[in-house]
Amino acid sequence: MDPRVYGEHTNTVVLKSMEVIELVLWNNSTMAHPMHLHGHTFQLYEYGCTDADHDECGSKDMAFKAGSSPMRRDTVSVGPFQYAVIRFKASNPGMWLMHCHIDTHHAQGMAMLFAEAPEVLQQTPDMPLSVRDQCLLQGAATSVNSTSND
Repeated sequence: MDPRVYGEHTNTVVLKSMEVIELVLWNNSTMAHPMHLHGHTFQLYEYGCTDADHDECGSKDMAFKAGSSPMRRDTVSVGPFQYAVIRFKASNPGMWLMHCHIDTHHAQGMAMLFAEAPEVLQQTPDMPLSVRDQCLLQGAATSVNSTSND
C-alpha cells in the first residue's frame, strides 16, 4: 500500500499484518522526549547514549541491551543525547499514532502514523454505528475512503 494516500503531512508508514517492527528513537537534543505509541505495547530492546561526550547523556555505563524478556511499555522517555530501540508486532490492525508526549513537540510535528494492516481493515468495511453517528453529528462524511474519494 502506498502511504501517500493518507496525506503528505501525516508521516504515515504502512505496516503489514503480523510484521515485526523495530524502531530506533534517536534524540540528539538537550531535551528528553517521552515517546508514546497508541494501540500497542512495545519491547524496550536497547537504550544508550548517542554521544558519550555530552554531559547531558549521563553515564556511559547506563546503556543496556535486553535479554530474553525485554520490558514492555507504551511510552519510553528518550533522554538528551540518548537513543532507544523498540520492537512491536503489527498484530492490531488500525491507524496508530506515535508521538512525543510534550504537547508543543507533538504540535510541531514530532509524530507519525502507522497504518497497520490496511489489507485486513479493508475486509471489515462496516463502520461501527457509534462511529457513524459521531461523524453524522459533526457533519462528516461516512462513505469515503482514506483518499476522500467515493
